[in-house]
Amino acid sequence: MAKWTIRIIAGLAILIAGLVVLAVASAVVTGSASVGASLSNGRTISAGGHTPCLGLETTKDSAIITTLRHKVVVAPTTVTVDGKFAGAIPASAKSVDIRFEWTRIDVVADAVVVDPTPASTAMAPVAISR
Repeated sequence: MAKWTIRIIAGLAILIAGLVVLAVASAVVTGSASVGASLSNGRTISAGGHTPCLGLETTKDSAIITTLRHKVVVAPTTVTVDGKFAGAIPASAKSVDIRFEWTRIDVVADAVVVDPTPASTAMAPVAISR
């Protein structure tokens, strides 16, 4: 083979490798995922949205949702994000949905968006950084 043919093939191989790396990095940054489970108490937990990696662990009446940056705990009457209060949910709620948006995490219980302000205090909601 001629030297110029080898150089063209090598250049194309480097270009293709670069495009593959770019595609994988793009999928990790802008990816989305979803998970769901039913607890033994009858409540369904689902989570999804703009987060590339999502895990779900359940106990009898709680769920722990993990992403690359956050840990969300859905307990029988509260939701916390990274250990900070994110909302009160009714004990009777049959479904809880955690929605990972670009700049926030929404909690929805029985199709109603949960107010992240604690009812017992006048504190402002905790900002969740990404």
